[in-house]
Amino acid sequence: MSEFTQGDFDCTITYSCSSVEQIGEISSSISCSDFTKAGVYTDPSSTSLSSSLTLNLDSGVYNTGVIKPYTYEVTISGGVSGGLTAVTTTVRFTLTDPCETADVSATTQTPVANTFDGESVLTLTPFTTSSYNCPISYGCDFLDSTKSERDDWLTCDSFTRHGIPYGELTGATGELKITLGASDYAADRVGTYVFLIKGVSDVNPTKTATGEVRLIVANPCPSATVSSVLTTGSFGSVTFDDPQNLAITGFTPSFPACAATVECDDVYEESSKTTTATGL
Repeated sequence: MSEFTQGDFDCTITYSCSSVEQIGEISSSISCSDFTKAGVYTDPSSTSLSSSLTLNLDSGVYNTGVIKPYTYEVTISGGVSGGLTAVTTTVRFTLTDPCETADVSATTQTPVANTFDGESVLTLTPFTTSSYNCPISYGCDFLDSTKSERDDWLTCDSFTRHGIPYGELTGATGELKITLGASDYAADRVGTYVFLIKGVSDVNPTKTATGEVRLIVANPCPSATVSSVLTTGSFGSVTFDDPQNLAITGFTPSFPACAATVECDDVYEESSKTTTATGL
C-alpha cells in the first residue's frame, strides 16, 4: 500500500478499511472483516513497507457461494488522531470465476437394466470440474449406433428426463427414466444400447465433456416362470383302435410374450376301484 501524505508534518496516520462494495449489487459478499491486515492497519506507527489488506480464498469458499466472482471496491480511510476529517481512497479488484477456465470431465455412469418389466431409472453421476463445483447442464446427446445392438428402435426421446435436459440442471442430481413393457418385447430388441450424455459448463459453454450411459435390455423369458395348473379332463370311453386328443390348458408364462413348450413328462395309471366279476 502507498501511504497517505500529510504535508510537512510527521503525524501518525491511522488507516482502516471503511467498506467494501460489490459493484452493481445492493449488498456485498465481502466485508472488511474478510481481509487479513498487516503493517499500518494493525499498528499506526509501523514502518513496514508491506502494509496490506490480504484476502485469502480457496475452492471451498467458491463452492459454498459465500464469496462470489465480481468486481469489488474497497474504501480505505486514513486520518490523524484529533484530526477533523479522515481522507478516503478506493481500490477496485475483480475476482474472476474459476469456472471460466475449468475443464469438464465425464464420469463413469452405472448401467441400468430393463427386462420389459416397467420403469428403469438412471441416476446421473455428476461430471466433475477439477476442485470447483462448477454448474453443469446435461443432455442426452444421441444413441451411439456403433456400440448399440440396433439404431432404429430407442432414441434419446425414449427417456423421460428429470433435471437432465440442457439448461435445467445446475446441480448434482438428475434422472433419465425409461419404461418398457410386454408390448415392447421382441427378441431382436434384446441387447445393450449406448447413449451419449453431454455435460456443458454453464459458465463457459465451450467447456464440455461426453460420457456413456448403457441401457441393458435383457430377455425376460429365461427367468420367467410357467403356471402348472392344469384343467383336468378325461378321454371318456375309448377303444384301443380309437385315437383320442386331450386339450391341455393352464400352462401360462409369467411373461405373456414368452412361448411355453408343453411336453409329455410322464404317464402313470390312475388308481381305480376294483370290480368283482362273477360267472367268468
